[in-house]
Amino acid sequence: MRLTLLTTLLGLTALTLETTASPQPLDLVPRTTPTTTKKKITITVKKVITIRRVVSTSTKKATTTTKKTSTTTKKPTTTSKLTPIIKATTAPSASRKRGLAWPWDNTDSPSLFLAPTSPPITWLYNWETWTPSKLPSTLPYVPMQRTPADIQTLQRRLVNLSKQRKITHFLGFNEPDMQSQADVGPSEAARLWKVYVNPLKGSVSGLKIGAPAMSNGAAGITWFKDFLKACNGGCTMDFLPLHWYGPPQLSHLQSHISQYHSLLPSLPIWLTEYAPTTWQASNPLPLSTVTQFMRDSTAWLDKTDYIERYAWFVPARSFADKSIGSNILLMTPSGGVSALGKVYAGL
Repeated sequence: MRLTLLTTLLGLTALTLETTASPQPLDLVPRTTPTTTKKKITITVKKVITIRRVVSTSTKKATTTTKKTSTTTKKPTTTSKLTPIIKATTAPSASRKRGLAWPWDNTDSPSLFLAPTSPPITWLYNWETWTPSKLPSTLPYVPMQRTPADIQTLQRRLVNLSKQRKITHFLGFNEPDMQSQADVGPSEAARLWKVYVNPLKGSVSGLKIGAPAMSNGAAGITWFKDFLKACNGGCTMDFLPLHWYGPPQLSHLQSHISQYHSLLPSLPIWLTEYAPTTWQASNPLPLSTVTQFMRDSTAWLDKTDYIERYAWFVPARSFADKSIGSNILLMTPSGGVSALGKVYAGL
């Protein structure tokens, strides 16, 4: 192997250039008289070493890189003092939407879900017009006329309840499109509504009335449209309760809610039952999947302005329909708050 070095030494040269700075007619910069400035610009040329490496029959040439020296002419600038304008801002308040869909046969205390400070749980309902025995006096209660049964006594029951505690909202029939639930036709529901539900406005001061709470079954949206036709503008409704069960995909929940919101965009929505599920007892969703869906969905519900309230299903030790999956429960079999329940309640 033979290595040959060729070195070329170049001298340093000083050049004198004459430059003229042009005036800059900017509105915010004072005009100045053009000046002629002589500056010495030193150009430095480094030694360039050319290396020729000969290895057997191949020759590699070294790359020679020449760096250009840039010259910068600074323009005179003036600085003027400006008075900063500071707009007052307020931090967004914590969500007051989250509630408990409390089973009417649950004898545990809802206070288990109330964090010591700023609890996210702000209301409760139990599908009835009577309060749970251990309901804290500080937790607002929302009564419901779950089925048409005994609807003739609804007004009296609600008036009596309002004398015991402040009642601000009322929920109508529970899933009337389902045979296993309220199971009432749209026309009959509209007739009962006009006779027994509308008068509640005059019986309980400031009361807001929720429409029938629809399931997300295939017949739900059709039932509700027929109900609106039968009402013919004569049914009092201040907000729209909905239910949803499905795959752990936020877009699926959003799509269901949006079709009702587009139908009655002036009414706020209450999502009074919801949970992700496979409806397969032998193949329930993993707890990690359920927990992530809870975090994603509550974040979206909290920030969506037309969503007024929501309640996860279900704060209970167990549930009769095992196909929904045990990992959606907010309580443990022994009566404590489950890991999922702690996420929901902010504990």
